[in-house]
Amino acid sequence: LRIWNPDGNPIASLKGHSDYVWDAIQLQNGNILSWSPDATLRIWDSDGNPIASLLGHSGWFIGAIQLQNGNILSWSGDATLRIWNPDGNPIASLKGHSASVEGAILLQNGNILSWSRDHTLRIWNPDGNPITSLLGHSDSVRGAIQLQNGNILSWSDDDTLRIWNPDGNPIASLLGHSSYIWDAIQLQNGNILSWSGRLFGKNKDHTLRIWDSDGTFIRQMTGEEAERLWAEAQRAQGERPAVWRTNIYTLISIWQHVTPFISDTGLFSRVTVWTADFRVVCGGAAGRLHFLRANAALRQLWQAWLDQTAES
Repeated sequence: LRIWNPDGNPIASLKGHSDYVWDAIQLQNGNILSWSPDATLRIWDSDGNPIASLLGHSGWFIGAIQLQNGNILSWSGDATLRIWNPDGNPIASLKGHSASVEGAILLQNGNILSWSRDHTLRIWNPDGNPITSLLGHSDSVRGAIQLQNGNILSWSDDDTLRIWNPDGNPIASLLGHSSYIWDAIQLQNGNILSWSGRLFGKNKDHTLRIWDSDGTFIRQMTGEEAERLWAEAQRAQGERPAVWRTNIYTLISIWQHVTPFISDTGLFSRVTVWTADFRVVCGGAAGRLHFLRANAALRQLWQAWLDQTAES
């Protein structure tokens, strides 16, 4: 990892991982947490000095978050989640999934929700003890969020979304997409926006769909209408106008406005930062940062979003 000042000048190089660094976050105390396919997490102080190595996972890391109490939750391709204290000491190993754990979030009641390639979601209490398994998907679960009413929304490679109550009981199956679901969010009016977009092969979908909070289908969208809703979707996520951070593979309706999408260094990484001067910053396959400028269509959309945000 590297720390840079606001002008882009290097401050420190954080060396210790033996493979590429997958991601990093800043902890509540100002320290930095990073993780890597080398099966370790590492904690660094804000100047980049190493503090601790978190050892225990046997598979490559997929993600980590900090819990409200300051503890760290990590999940891995070894089918487990682990809880660590802020100093990096292990507290609990959450076992139950039978395949790679793809993600986890903290629920409103303090419980933990995880999802996996084993087609299930699981709820755990804050100490890491299992509460229940959410069964119904027939393929890898790609993501999940908690809705405003407390219910849980999940989506999967089985081309469906599902709604569950906070206890994990099924409420509704959202059918209509013809390919796996990339992502989904809840809009300000409570409706759900989902999008699907297989890039290659058969059953390309490339559509956005709107559902009400109970899972009833409202409509399908494409084109300019989708672009306008995409801007609203980002506002619903609470992002500030100066920095728009999202997943480049979820830009179903507007990625054609960013050029080039593929460079001589290969596909860009998943994390992208959009800045107020219409530049796109994303990581490349060759270990470089790429600075792109959006074309006129996306600039117009982005400026409208900035103007509306400033007025609200």
